[in-house]
Amino acid sequence: MRQKGHPVPRFLGTAPPRAIVDAQGARATPLVRALGKTCEVSRCAGLFACSLTIAAGHHEIAIVDLDAHGSPLVSEFVAAIRSWDSAEQLCLIGVSSKPALVREFLRAGGNAVVDGAHLKDVAGFVRWLVGAEKICPTSVRFSNG
Repeated sequence: MRQKGHPVPRFLGTAPPRAIVDAQGARATPLVRALGKTCEVSRCAGLFACSLTIAAGHHEIAIVDLDAHGSPLVSEFVAAIRSWDSAEQLCLIGVSSKPALVREFLRAGGNAVVDGAHLKDVAGFVRWLVGAEKICPTSVRFSNG
C-alpha cells in the first residue's frame, strides 16, 4: 500500500503512517505532540521545505497550518503538489480557523481541513483515516472531489 502512496491501516502492519507537518508558532508543538502518538512525524519549516519533503515520496500525509500562509501561496502549493504523479495518493490536510482559507485550500485540491481551534482532532482524523478510529471528528471538512 505504501508503494502506491496509501496510508497503511494499523491492523495490516505495525508501521505507523508517515506524516509531514508544516506548522509554526503556537500550533506547532501541540500538533506534533498529538500526532506523535499516531504517526511518524517529519517537521518542516515552510511550504518550500514541505514541498521538498513531499517530493522525496516517503510520506502518506501532509498537514499544513494554512493560517501561517497567505491564500495565493497555499493555492500555488496545493496546485504544485497535485500536479506531481508521485504525490497523487498523498492525503493533504489543512489546519485553519479562517473560512476563506478553508474554501481556497479545498477548492485547490486539499483533501480535508480541521478547524484550528480543534488541534486534537487532527490526530483523530489521521487515526480515522488509517482505520484505527471508527468515527471521524466532526470538526473535519472535506473537499467535494
